[in-house]
Amino acid sequence: MTTLNTPPPAGDMDSMQRKLADRLLRLGGRIRRQIALDGFTRGFAVLVGLLALSLVLDWWLELSRPVRVIYWLVTLAAAAHFLYHYALKPLANKFGPIELAQAVDHASGAKGDRQVAPRVATVLQLPAMLGDDTATSSNMISSAVSRSYHSLEQDNFERHVNGRHMMACGLGLVAAVAVPAGLALLMQFGANGAFGTWASRWLLLADADYQRNTQIVVAGLDEDGRLVVPKNESATIRASVTNKNGEVQEVEIVTRPEGGRTRTGVMDRFDAGDYRFELVGTQVPVRATIRSGDNSVSFPVVPVDRPSGTVKLYHTHPADCVRRELKFDGTDSGLSLLDLNDVELVITANVPIAEARYTENIQPEDRPGRIERLGDDGRTFVIRWQHTRRERFRVELVSAEAGLVSHPIAVSVGLKTDRAPRVRLQSTGVGGRITPNAQVPLSAEARDDFGLTSLDIRIVRDRPGEAADDDRYDPVGLFAARRDDQGNLGDLPLTANGRHALEIEEYGVRPTDVVRIIGVAIDDRYTGVQRGESTTLTFRVVTHEELAREIKARQEQARNEFRQAMEACRDIKQAIIDAEDGGDAAAQARRFRALQREVWKVHRAIEATAEEMRLNRLAGTREDGSRAYELIQQDVLSPMADLHRGLMDDQRQALEQAGGADADQRAALADQQQAVVDKMNSILRAMDQWANMIDLINQITEVIETQRGLLKKLDELFNSQLDDALDDGAFDD
Repeated sequence: MTTLNTPPPAGDMDSMQRKLADRLLRLGGRIRRQIALDGFTRGFAVLVGLLALSLVLDWWLELSRPVRVIYWLVTLAAAAHFLYHYALKPLANKFGPIELAQAVDHASGAKGDRQVAPRVATVLQLPAMLGDDTATSSNMISSAVSRSYHSLEQDNFERHVNGRHMMACGLGLVAAVAVPAGLALLMQFGANGAFGTWASRWLLLADADYQRNTQIVVAGLDEDGRLVVPKNESATIRASVTNKNGEVQEVEIVTRPEGGRTRTGVMDRFDAGDYRFELVGTQVPVRATIRSGDNSVSFPVVPVDRPSGTVKLYHTHPADCVRRELKFDGTDSGLSLLDLNDVELVITANVPIAEARYTENIQPEDRPGRIERLGDDGRTFVIRWQHTRRERFRVELVSAEAGLVSHPIAVSVGLKTDRAPRVRLQSTGVGGRITPNAQVPLSAEARDDFGLTSLDIRIVRDRPGEAADDDRYDPVGLFAARRDDQGNLGDLPLTANGRHALEIEEYGVRPTDVVRIIGVAIDDRYTGVQRGESTTLTFRVVTHEELAREIKARQEQARNEFRQAMEACRDIKQAIIDAEDGGDAAAQARRFRALQREVWKVHRAIEATAEEMRLNRLAGTREDGSRAYELIQQDVLSPMADLHRGLMDDQRQALEQAGGADADQRAALADQQQAVVDKMNSILRAMDQWANMIDLINQITEVIETQRGLLKKLDELFNSQLDDALDDGAFDD
């Protein structure tokens, strides 16, 4: 059998496609008109509604020009947004016949074979397959296109368009015009021409005021409409309130601190039209609004610092013409200056100042000088005078910003005479008993009101007994002022200090002698030469054996304390072993801390005695003493310091954290405690060995000194006998 694929006339299919496309395009045009009307209605309604709202807000709050400009921008942006979102953006989409058919199906909710879009696609797209031998037969294509077209002829596409939406848009436009117009008429004739004022304020951006029945005038506002009050001080808000219709209604005030809560109160009536409100001290700006009748006034309450000033005092004495600075806070009642000082008192305010003045109770004859403005910053003022008497006065500052007056700045500058220098002399490392060949480290410090020329150490030796006498030695100079080629002194320091290691054996002292040392400072300016002396340091010279026994006793006491601390550490170890839980072990931490402090106390005591032995040369010669000191540092003091900072610190921390320790952890704590005990025991043995070595050295030194003494006496006896023999003429011819 042979099948003929004879295509239908092309003109019929083109006609069907053209007619169907025209119907759908008419539907698309109506949809576009409805979208455009909807978007315009929404944008216009937003624009007019926001402008109507601006009429009410502006009449109520009287918005400033910047706020109005911003409101205009927001209004236009909102209207443009709605116009773009609901009109321009949808209209930018392409509405083809098939897309319109899909929109019809979506609007009608058609399902299955009742859908329009598949049939429209059959009519418009299926004829394109004619002539393709591999595709469906032409008769079938023609039949499908014909059935789909005739089924769509009976369907009125435009009936699916929502006609009520078009009506709603029309009513919305009418309402968008009528409601604001009615509001404008109401405000124009019912609120003293408010609409005309609004038009000038919003269309011309003028600053015209609305006419109201109630008038509110706030006292004390500056040019910017602010009420400036002192920070952290209470202030009174005062307003004049009048009403054209007679009696003023209740005057309400609303305050809202920046970042705080709004509070509403009632202003107190003091007189006809005079209302006041007490505002508590504040640190932040407060927005205040006063309302009464048909009017309200809003203004910021700005707290500012009350003026205050810092004071610096500069003084120059004619003796040296050196300008010195003295920081002055106005409360130092002991501040005094020498006579004839040229004084500059500089007051620097925290804010710009309109005027600096003396308080009213300061008489003109009691004022030290005229207050002058210094510089262009508006904050600095200076008072100049020559100091010949005690000056006491008060200055107050008036701020340029708000006219606030500062609390009085009290100034008191006394008059003093040039006192003698004050000297302090100290010795370190040795006590009041020293050996004949000791080294005494000295440090001296001197202070003077005006200047120092020298600082010396004076040494006096007193020898009691049958050979009693005093011997004064040349002073040891620590500081001396330099003079120029003409012999004039330059700038003198107010303080001087120096150190000196005094070698006692250079002064020929012997046991039972007393050495007295004083520090002497001299000034030579302004009032002539003045001498100042320190307290006297007194040292009694004793034998090596006597001082060694004394120091040995102190060392023995320190070793006993260290031995007791070691035994206490053993007790702590046993307590850790006997502990039933971690809490019992942790309870030993407090006791261990006390032992750690005791170890450091022993370290300091032994270090002090070792230094005293070294300075007194109790371990033999100067070189022997230094080696002995290095030995105790190496064998005793350094290990003890390492024990304190190392093992004992670790054990203390472990005990403090032993609250939840199990049996193994408690055993580890006991082992570590035993390590502490072992270290202490080794240090104790080193201390005993060092003490025995020092005893041996001292004994040998004593024997050597005894032999030297015998040789000296034998030499003196021999010389004496030789002199006697010569006197008797034994060698005469």
